Amino acid sequence: MAICPFLQFPLCCSCYNILAIVSLPMYPSYTGALQRTMNYGIIFTMKENNIIIAQLPLSKNDRQAVEEFVQRLRIEFLDGIREIKLFGSKIRKGVSTTKSDIDILVIVKDNKNFITNKIIDIAFEINLKYDIYISPRILPEAVFKNTLWRATPFIQNLEKEAVAI
Repeated sequence: MAICPFLQFPLCCSCYNILAIVSLPMYPSYTGALQRTMNYGIIFTMKENNIIIAQLPLSKNDRQAVEEFVQRLRIEFLDGIREIKLFGSKIRKGVSTTKSDIDILVIVKDNKNFITNKIIDIAFEINLKYDIYISPRILPEAVFKNTLWRATPFIQNLEKEAVAI
């Protein structure tokens, strides 16, 4: 077992089914970010000096679908996507079922209809291909800077449990 030099935190050295990449400088409280994700059964390992890779509790089929969805969004939109996060029952330890949807938050630079429609189209194609249900929630980054929006239970829950992928 290795120790993260940034957080003095034990890390799993043999990590399989790697998906989520969390960049440490993105979080004001590194320990808080890690503790939140640990509560959902996510295992960490180090890669390079400033990236932690998380192993998410997803089935192989779900993981492949999410990986393809994220890859297609990043290719299609380049700078238009600010962040992609997994949240909901699929990341809560022992809560999801085989019929649970996969909740994915897509934070976009600008919330334009063509972007939203294209993201939904990509999710639909992935859903058919993998026989799953990816449920994208598309929000502009301005929502997370707005005091009123930040006070809503939905945004507070996202800030508490969502894991960057």
